[in-house]
Amino acid sequence: MNIKKIIYNFLGKIYIPKNLIENNDPILIHISDTPVFSYRAIKKMIQVLGPKYLVHTGDISDDLKVEMYPNLEEDAKKKAYSLIDSLITQGFKSYISLGNHDSYSILSRYADNTSIEITDSKGYIELGDKKIAYSHYSNLLKKSPGDINLYGHDLSIPSQTIENKIFLNGIESINIINLNTFEIFKLDYPAGTDSSRLRKFKTGL
Repeated sequence: MNIKKIIYNFLGKIYIPKNLIENNDPILIHISDTPVFSYRAIKKMIQVLGPKYLVHTGDISDDLKVEMYPNLEEDAKKKAYSLIDSLITQGFKSYISLGNHDSYSILSRYADNTSIEITDSKGYIELGDKKIAYSHYSNLLKKSPGDINLYGHDLSIPSQTIENKIFLNGIESINIINLNTFEIFKLDYPAGTDSSRLRKFKTGL
C-alpha cells in the first residue's frame, strides 16, 4: 500500500512516481473526460512531467455538459480556455478529439494555432514505425486501429490489448507513454473526479 499515493489522491492531487519524474525520455500524456475540478492537478502534473505530446480525447469540461445545458456554454468556454491556454504556454504539441459534451465553437479560437490539432472524429500521430490513434469514441478506433489507441467517452471498453493493438481508456486512468520504449504508465485522477463525471455514467451519455 502506497500511503503517499493515498494522501495525494485524497488531497485532490495526482501522485507521480519518482522513477517517472526522474526519467528524461520523451513522453506522451493521455487524458480524457476532465471535469473542471481536476484542472489544477492536471496542470501541475503536466508541468512536472514536461511531455513532448499531450492527447485529450474529449469532453474537456466534462461536468459542464453544453449540449444538455446550453446556458453553461459561456462558463464552459472560460474553463476550457484556462486549460488549453496552459497547454500552449508550455510549448509541446497537443491533440484534441472533440467529445459529445464539447462545442467546436468554444475551441474555434485555436483553429489556426499550430501547437494544437483539433478533430471531431479521430486522428493519428506517426512516431517512427508506431502509429498512435486517438478519438473520443473507441468504436471509431476499432475499425482502423493504430498500434496504440487512445479514447474516452465511457467505460464500455476498458484498457486492453486486442491482437497486439493496445487500447487505453483515458477515463480509467491518466496514461503516460514513454516514446523511446513505449512502456505505459498509469496514474490515478484526483479523488472526486469520478463523482464529477457521475451524471454522465448514470445517463449513459
